Amino acid sequence: MGARAVVVQDGCLLVIRRFKDGQWRAVIPGGKVEPGETPAEAAVRELAEETSLTACVDRLFWDNAADAQLFFLMGPATGTLALGGPEALEQSETNQHIPTWVPLAQLDEIGLVPAALIKKVRALEA
Repeated sequence: MGARAVVVQDGCLLVIRRFKDGQWRAVIPGGKVEPGETPAEAAVRELAEETSLTACVDRLFWDNAADAQLFFLMGPATGTLALGGPEALEQSETNQHIPTWVPLAQLDEIGLVPAALIKKVRALEA
């Protein structure tokens, strides 16, 4: 089971831009739920590890059962955006992780995975 932290602030979505296998895509910060932690706790931990930001879970946003991923909508994030955790150690020319804010209007252009998330996130701002 995976847990992901959906952070929307100032009309932007927080994503990790990934370059792997010769392709760019974007994913929501998150990862595996560790033994002894809840999925919500995993979302908070992964957000901090991958982006150096902290935020509390607001609510379950989407249960993507097809991919065994729970997406949690987070409250306002604080801190300075910077890559951390194992991803920082794995950086190379062929494997890149870049945390960044993307305007909601540009979500169609960044290769967001899963693509079904685009419509769900935009509905938050409607």
